[in-house]
Amino acid sequence: MSTGSNGYPWWTGNYQGSRWVRVDFHLHTPGVNSFRCPNGLDPRNEAHKSQIVRDYVRQLHDQGIKLAAITDYNGIRKSWFMPIRDEAAKLGIVVLPGTELDFGPGSAGKRGLHVLAIFDAKTDPDAINRVINSVDRNVADPLFGDDGSHREIEPADGVEKAIKEIRRQLSPIIILPHPNDDKGLFKSYSLQGQAKFICDIEPHAIECFEDTDRQRLLSTGAISKDVLNRVASVDFSDPKSIGDIGTKFRQSGCLRTTYLKISTLEDIRAVALAMADSQVMVRVGTAPQLLYTRLLAVEVEGSGFLGGMRVVWSPELNTIIGGRGAGKSALLETIRYALDIKPFVETEYRASLVKHSLESGGKVSVWLERHVGGSVYRIYRVDRVYGQKPRVYEISADYRSETQVDLAPGDILGYDVWPLFFGQREIYSIAVDPVKRVNLIDDVIGSTAREKQIEIRKREEELRKNGAEIARLRRILEQKEDKQKELDGIRHEIQLYQREGLADKLRDMTLLSKDEEILRLIVSRAGTIGNILDSAETEIEESSRDIARLSLQAQSSNRGIVQSASRLVDSLVSELKAMFSEAKSKLATTQSRLAELEKAWKDARMPIDETIRKVKQSLGHDTLDPDRLDRLTREEAKVSAELDVLAKAERELAEAVRRRKEMLEELRDARYNIFSLRRKQADLLTERLRPQVKVSVKYKGNAEEYTKRLAGLFSGSRVDKASLEKLYSAKDMSPADGQHVAEAVRKGPEELARQFDLSPTRSQQIVNWLMQDESRLHELEMLFPDDEIKISMMIDGAEIPVEKLSDGQRATAILLILLQQEDRPLVIDQPEDDLDNRFIYEGVVKILREQKGKRQIIAATHNPNIPVLGDAELIVALTARDGRSNISDIGSIDRRSVREAVKQIMEGGEDAFRLRARKYGAVDVER
Repeated sequence: MSTGSNGYPWWTGNYQGSRWVRVDFHLHTPGVNSFRCPNGLDPRNEAHKSQIVRDYVRQLHDQGIKLAAITDYNGIRKSWFMPIRDEAAKLGIVVLPGTELDFGPGSAGKRGLHVLAIFDAKTDPDAINRVINSVDRNVADPLFGDDGSHREIEPADGVEKAIKEIRRQLSPIIILPHPNDDKGLFKSYSLQGQAKFICDIEPHAIECFEDTDRQRLLSTGAISKDVLNRVASVDFSDPKSIGDIGTKFRQSGCLRTTYLKISTLEDIRAVALAMADSQVMVRVGTAPQLLYTRLLAVEVEGSGFLGGMRVVWSPELNTIIGGRGAGKSALLETIRYALDIKPFVETEYRASLVKHSLESGGKVSVWLERHVGGSVYRIYRVDRVYGQKPRVYEISADYRSETQVDLAPGDILGYDVWPLFFGQREIYSIAVDPVKRVNLIDDVIGSTAREKQIEIRKREEELRKNGAEIARLRRILEQKEDKQKELDGIRHEIQLYQREGLADKLRDMTLLSKDEEILRLIVSRAGTIGNILDSAETEIEESSRDIARLSLQAQSSNRGIVQSASRLVDSLVSELKAMFSEAKSKLATTQSRLAELEKAWKDARMPIDETIRKVKQSLGHDTLDPDRLDRLTREEAKVSAELDVLAKAERELAEAVRRRKEMLEELRDARYNIFSLRRKQADLLTERLRPQVKVSVKYKGNAEEYTKRLAGLFSGSRVDKASLEKLYSAKDMSPADGQHVAEAVRKGPEELARQFDLSPTRSQQIVNWLMQDESRLHELEMLFPDDEIKISMMIDGAEIPVEKLSDGQRATAILLILLQQEDRPLVIDQPEDDLDNRFIYEGVVKILREQKGKRQIIAATHNPNIPVLGDAELIVALTARDGRSNISDIGSIDRRSVREAVKQIMEGGEDAFRLRARKYGAVDVER
């Protein structure tokens, strides 16, 4: 297992995308009088002060706060801010400089106003203090003192201009704290004044900003919904002691805490970006729990094009960008290869891409996290060396050990949450191919459909075995008439010996011959027991693997019972294996002893043979040949035994024919069951996609594919295509299937002609062709028209079937279906290839944003709207250099270098950022 320097897997500490980070931007220190120091500690004592700083930072750490801002009143108390900042840095916590601006009544409403201003980590504290001081009318009078006191700011030109001046010079984050309390916005200003103030200063956030507050403000008509949507609702500690930090609750029981989705802690622009798009990037109270299965990481080793590639994935939206040939498709197809996910469209291009990516000896490893239920997860690694089968390992909870699992990659996760994977142009190929549309719906349904398909394939295989058995038994029974005649002839000749009295004289000889033939048959039958044991052992092992696979799919709180059942069966199988081993050993011993008995038989009959020889001598040469009687006796025993076998075969044939009828009905039921599943899924998709897309299923609706299979069966028969097409439409039942046709054939050409509107000549030709070889009839019985998935889109108020849609519209319909499967990872290569840019902006991006926190998506793309407007949590920028694909940049759009990569690599990147700024707010802090 590839590990980092800390002994953990390399991917555990290397994620570089945006993630949920607990922040607190309203913190005070002992630098203000309202903050109480711990008992027994005097902040004027340097040793005590150092202890207070350590305790302060430890509280931040214990509460999981990764990004904080010290916001003492009216400026930065360097004597507290700097030691706290430096101590926090040792624990990976970033503390930003900030302040709580205290404006007095009159200049800021009737009761005054507090405003939080949070500055970039690199901003000089002295510069912050100078700028704040500059907006006060009494510049010479300090705004705060070393004793913890402060005075209200008296802005020279009004509070709005003061805030705008601070913003112009220092670009801070502006937050309005405790709006419903003293010196809060809602307490100090009238409703119209509140709306005007927000429009004037455009704060990034307001504490405890409820939906009811937004509705009140909207009702004034003085502020737009777009402006309000750009104002985040946040909540922070506002502590009066160290113990308050991160632990205070509202009266509602909600913890006063905020989480931001950001990728960097040290760039204030990341905070601004998150707050501008608060619907997606801000959460108050608790961080979202991501309760779904996902891909964790990928690593490629070897000399291939992707050798050395390592990516740790976001649990949400990941986008891979890069120029042509940079490795976008190569990376996704290599992941598909590792997980052994079969493509909807097999192409040489995909195979060559994987070969180029790995080369001989190259290895790809994919880590996956399976959500079992609640907060329980299981982690797996799938390794695949090029040209070999995948190997699966389960990683321990502490990441320190692993165990190989004897299951396929698909079995460890279960097909309900198995990734949906679509390479380049696969979406289009699904849209135009009825068979692939059925496969897509089955893939969307997941394990239930897969189990039904497995059941159908098993039933079909059982029917093929049944057909082969019927054919075998019929071939055997072809001998019956000849064997009966042969036995009658032998017995007729033996009667001649009996009339002459020779049979009595040679009685010992005839009895001995019969018994010897019986002994030979016993030894022969014993030899078949080994084959029976081998067959039973194979079937039990297959059932054991199926049970193990099923038990891994259990996810409820009672899954322990399911797993206990699996272990119980596993224990039984182990015992049976031991029994089989013992049985085979005993069989070998028995066969050895039978060989000894055969020898004993020969030894025992020697004296009897001598007596028989003397009897034969005494008979002389004028009588019937005594040796001939011996041969006839042996033949009679042999042929009688053969006829017994044939009688048994006759009974078995009748049972096989009877059982075949039952099996055909069971197969038909299984096919109807999967149709019911498809119909249910289609109804669900239609409900979710209404009115854009409608999905329906026609039972046995794919006539074209059915006719093709009929043509294959009738190859060489000279039956024309038009006649074969009629075999799909029966008068009594439409659409028909192979079983209906076979039943009519067995009734004769007249019935076939009547049911399927065929001419007498053509009907006779079909009957003759099928009855010549019963295996053709058996194959026909299993032919069944597949269901047809019908998809339509609402275009300009009209419902248009998929066959009449443009290529882009077809692909759009399929993509909308894929994006509904919220519980399964979606890996997709350049979905925009078949889509117009307008739909990506209006449709795909909207759904991508809605699905955040519900599923993982990994998409290679060259359309900037997907990463920029879709707020990709991770953007991986690839370039090709010296025959290798390399990561040139990685992160989220809250990193300047990643934004620049998007603009440089992706055509229309600048436009996408401008569009995003208009819709959600500027990326850079320029407000």
